[in-house]
Amino acid sequence: MTLLPQSEASSTPDKRGTKRLAIPATNDYLPELYTDRDLTRARRKAKAAGWVQGGGAVIAIGFVYNLIGWIPTLAVLALVAFGIYKLVSKPKKTDD
Repeated sequence: MTLLPQSEASSTPDKRGTKRLAIPATNDYLPELYTDRDLTRARRKAKAAGWVQGGGAVIAIGFVYNLIGWIPTLAVLALVAFGIYKLVSKPKKTDD
């Protein structure tokens, strides 16, 4: 659903004098009239939700990146440990 700019939307006051914007709804289940306060509140909540989602995505990506960063380090440490184990546990040659 696209919101029309305030200049393009037709505004009509209701019985109480509240200014309402007529916004065409793309869904038959949605009402066609919203107040300026409703639109402002919806925009503010959507912006806050976007910031929360963005922050969560940054934290999740950072966590995954941090884990991926440890994988090569652990692989190298495992190879070094295996090499040391092989050197230390080498069977002694006997001269018979």
